[in-house]
Amino acid sequence: MLKLIHTIFQKILQTAFPNSCIGCGEKNKLLCPVCLEKTAESKKAGVLPPPFIDEMIICGNYDNQVLRKAVRLLKYHGIYLMAEPLSELLDREIRPKLRLFENTFLIPIPLHESKRISRGYNQSELLAKSFSEKIELHLLADVLTKSKPTPSQISLTKKERTENIKNSFSVINPEKISGKTIILIDDIMTTGATISEAAKTLKNSGAKKVIGLVVARG
Repeated sequence: MLKLIHTIFQKILQTAFPNSCIGCGEKNKLLCPVCLEKTAESKKAGVLPPPFIDEMIICGNYDNQVLRKAVRLLKYHGIYLMAEPLSELLDREIRPKLRLFENTFLIPIPLHESKRISRGYNQSELLAKSFSEKIELHLLADVLTKSKPTPSQISLTKKERTENIKNSFSVINPEKISGKTIILIDDIMTTGATISEAAKTLKNSGAKKVIGLVVARG
């Protein structure tokens, strides 16, 4: 029943949400090409990969007002359609490198089932689905799970975040990732504790290489 109510609410919300660019107001685009390009320009160079991440790719900076608004609309307000322009940022970063990757699969950072039910969706999975359709890489949405609920990381220090997220992920059917390169997708990276712990879990289950790919650095 809750799922049905959420689905109905989402349909109403998507219909009511104005179909205009959140940056400049251009009609019929949630994020126009010009504003999308400006969010990409906010990217800062020289990001050191967190532990267990072989390469860290970040599309922009959360300080950029348009990018922050886009991420929040997807993450907290259920504007599913925002996954499409944000996944375009992911595509721009990965496509030039694609020939370097072999035997590569996409995995979104999962939510614990209780949070997924509460929110009604996983924003990282929506991003990964939209991105997989663009890049034509196979999405493994049911391999990495959040097996332990954890408090919000927002108010925690870097050390507290690392402890909070420790041992909270599990892998189902590890044979699906054995010897594979995994592109691990999330919306925001702050300290890197979450994506690092997820990468550790994947590597402990046989993944050969883990590349972190996030929309924004917080």
